[in-house]
Amino acid sequence: MSTTGFATDKRTIADLLRPFRRSEIVRACGVDPSTVSRWLAGSVPSEEHLPRIAAVARVSLPAVRRALIQTEAQR
Repeated sequence: MSTTGFATDKRTIADLLRPFRRSEIVRACGVDPSTVSRWLAGSVPSEEHLPRIAAVARVSLPAVRRALIQTEAQR
């Protein structure tokens, strides 16, 4: 924990999605399987997909935004 009380979260979008089946992510996000493959390989999803990613990953939208920052930092 940091001194502000928030844990440093280093998870990427791929880390959030990896536990789920690709077919589940495709269906929940309304995207092509190739899009999910790119996300799992480290591509950055568009802003419009973030709420759906949060829903499928069962995390808050702020958690997805933190993961997006981590994904961008690793590119």
